[in-house]
Amino acid sequence: MELSANQFSGHLPSTIGLSLSNLEELYLGENRLTGVIPSSITNASKLTILDMGPNFLTGAVFRAFGCHIKGAIPDEIGNLSSLADLYLDSNQLTGFIPRTLGKLRHLQRVYLEHNKLDGFIPAELCQLSNLGDLYLSDNMLYGSIPTCLGELKSFRRLYLDSNKLESTVPLNLWNLKDLLELNLSSNSLRGSLPSEIENLKVVNQLDLSQNQFSGDIPSSTGSMQSLKLGIPGSVL
Repeated sequence: MELSANQFSGHLPSTIGLSLSNLEELYLGENRLTGVIPSSITNASKLTILDMGPNFLTGAVFRAFGCHIKGAIPDEIGNLSSLADLYLDSNQLTGFIPRTLGKLRHLQRVYLEHNKLDGFIPAELCQLSNLGDLYLSDNMLYGSIPTCLGELKSFRRLYLDSNKLESTVPLNLWNLKDLLELNLSSNSLRGSLPSEIENLKVVNQLDLSQNQFSGDIPSSTGSMQSLKLGIPGSVL
């Protein structure tokens, strides 16, 4: 269904995903559509292409995981000003993570794992002061971990594993005292593990395996009672 580049206005039908359950491609871009993206869109299980930008749509939750969606995430996603949760994992997305995600100040959960995204992790994500979960696992991201991510005290779960990240881990990342889960495994990160690792007071899952870390394992890890720790070559 191709409806792009018209002057359609108003809200999308609340049952759009139910009535178009067999639809494979939906193009609604370059219109004047407003309102919330209907949650029923997630029922269009055969959808492979979904183009909704640019419009004036909003939505607290956008779920389109496991839909075999191809192509890049459009910059216009930054127009979804009310978005709190973004589920685009387990698709075939390519290209960069849009810097415009940093405009979505209500975002709390971002799931982009199991795609083919590349490029750097944009520092604009550090503008998301409410971000609790960031899942970027199993992509082709490279470069270093932005230092400013260590300033996001809202983090509860951070998954950057199975990419091509390199350099050292920002020291302030170990100061996220409310972090519950951290996975940096299967990258090319290097350097030693600092004693500050003990600042992860409530972390229960920490996987650093399959990297290039060196030096001693800090004795301070012994005081982290709830921790399940993965390190290069072994699991403690």
